[in-house]
Amino acid sequence: LEKRAITDGLTGLYNHRYIYDFVGSSIMRKKRKHLKFCVLLIDIDHFKNVNDSYGHQVGDLVLMNLSQKFDDSFGDDAVCGRYGGEEFMAILQNNDLVDCRDKVESFRKMVTGMTFSDQIFHISISGGLVEHRDETSAELIKKADDLLYKAKREGRNRIYS
Repeated sequence: LEKRAITDGLTGLYNHRYIYDFVGSSIMRKKRKHLKFCVLLIDIDHFKNVNDSYGHQVGDLVLMNLSQKFDDSFGDDAVCGRYGGEEFMAILQNNDLVDCRDKVESFRKMVTGMTFSDQIFHISISGGLVEHRDETSAELIKKADDLLYKAKREGRNRIYS
């Protein structure tokens, strides 16, 4: 029951509440131990088109496959969750922005190479990556979200930091 309370039923990743709270815990840990961490917020580009073109079952398959790759890509120092809909968040612990950029860019490139279902189609992601300085959880997540929407406005399939 405890696991079900903190995980997303479709993807198996942590749920919104858990990852949001984990950002707060990471801020407290940083203050005690002086550890760096970054927050990554990504969104699947044009995901509505996947559901409209191939159906919600295929859309769910995309979400499940992407979430598995998302969780696998960042190692044991990352806590990954489904932020909502087709948005995902990772808290990349013990890493600064420079360390994270290459990992995140490799993940973005890997996603563009994924194919789905019997219909061959590709997806892309946009994202925002920020390193914690002195912000609150809400301020840090808003910065990542603002960068994500900047990436979408400026052409999608990119990560801004």
